[in-house]
Amino acid sequence: MPKPLNVNREEIRQLVLVHGVREAARLTNLSFSTIGAWSRRFGWLKTAHTPIAPVLPASMQPTTHAAYVAPADALAARLGEDEKETRISLSKAARNLAKKAETAELNEAPFVLAGAKVSSLVHRWESQPAQTCSVSSVRIENGVVVINQQFNSDGNSPA
Repeated sequence: MPKPLNVNREEIRQLVLVHGVREAARLTNLSFSTIGAWSRRFGWLKTAHTPIAPVLPASMQPTTHAAYVAPADALAARLGEDEKETRISLSKAARNLAKKAETAELNEAPFVLAGAKVSSLVHRWESQPAQTCSVSSVRIENGVVVINQQFNSDGNSPA
């Protein structure tokens, strides 16, 4: 008769319930057939329903309440907020550029054009009816080009 093993079978049973027979044998360096025989003899796996899952803290518990927002919806909401904030910031910058464009020098014309493009994008001018501009006067004061403009939305000359 073989010499009895000096092991705590209760600890082996817990390993079998959590990891299975093969993994318990590997972890304890005992023979798979020995642990398998003990498991069959004592019915360790017959009474086991499922391995015991660790208890998660409350912050990691799944939420099913009405406040849950799907990741795609959260991303869409964030992009909407970012678009609004970006429009506001670019609108302020375009307003400042327009004020500076009133007294811009001729060599600054590319910057005035860039400011007009920013304004067009921010205010979606391409989707609005075209506005006409008539120049009433152009003068040069101290090397600065000053343009007085009048705008009409219907294309008619101002009254």
